[in-house]
Order: sequence, then structure tokens, then C-alpha cells
Amino acid sequence: MSLRKFVRYANRKMHEIGCASETEHVSMVDLADIVINGEKLEVIDDVTGEDLTVAVLARILYNRCLKDSKTVTADVLHGLIVKASKRAA
Repeated sequence: MSLRKFVRYANRKMHEIGCASETEHVSMVDLADIVINGEKLEVIDDVTGEDLTVAVLARILYNRCLKDSKTVTADVLHGLIVKASKRAA
């Protein structure tokens, strides 16, 4: 499984690093399709170098749940919250 790397700029636009069409904007839908097709991705903030991957993946999940609330159950989300809180402690 390949890892595709993206950079997010201050204007919130994202571009793939090392891609032939590096100047082409990548949308959240594009990123969701990449994940759905079995590829991993990494998103880095251009200014701070912060890894935004988890935030982007969470946003993709949120956007998918808005379209179809049956995609992810409340039990799954509860479990994720509990797991995340245990890691933070």
C-alpha cells in the first residue's frame, strides 16, 4: 500500500507532493476517494509542518456521516471517543 503525501497551504487548498500535476488542487472528496481505494495518505501543514492527517481523516468521516447517518453507528463513534480519551490520559 502506497503512502501519498499532501500539503495544506494557508488558503486551505491542498496539493499532492511529488505529483506530476502538483499545481492541481485536491479536494476533500478526492482525498476520500484515495482512502476508499485502499491507499494511505498524509497531510502536512505548509507553514508549521504539523501532521494534519488525523484531522483530515476525521473530516472525511464527518462529511460521509452527514450524507448517510447509517454509514457509521453511534456505537462506533462512542468507542472512538472513549479510545481517544484513554490515549490522551
